[in-house]
Amino acid sequence: MGDLALYILISMTLMIVVIVAARNGVSDQAFNVWLGTFFSGLLLFGVFIPAFRRLWNEWRFWVLIVVMLAFHIEGWKLLVSRTHLRSMQMAYVIMPEGMILAVACDWVDRLVRRLHAKRREREKSHIPVPR
Repeated sequence: MGDLALYILISMTLMIVVIVAARNGVSDQAFNVWLGTFFSGLLLFGVFIPAFRRLWNEWRFWVLIVVMLAFHIEGWKLLVSRTHLRSMQMAYVIMPEGMILAVACDWVDRLVRRLHAKRREREKSHIPVPR
């Protein structure tokens, strides 16, 4: 039921965005660019956030996600303003971005595992030995 509600929410949000863009005279090209940015971000972050579910309680993971999302949006804005790529060509831009995100998430995962291992070692060393 939760997934269905999420899909309905995304669909309604997209419909509202389309209606607002049409009423405000946003060009088709600009709309397609922002739609591509949104869907590429949804694809990238929609894959990596659930894949690293064990890190959801770690603030470092969420800081990384916010920073990467900011880079994603700014990078797409820069790319679109400086080039004349078509939507299919822009899809290939996602590949290196996805690899960078995968490496960054893996780095956070390793960091968190090391921190947890050090914490467990510290806790073990403070356990009093029974007499």
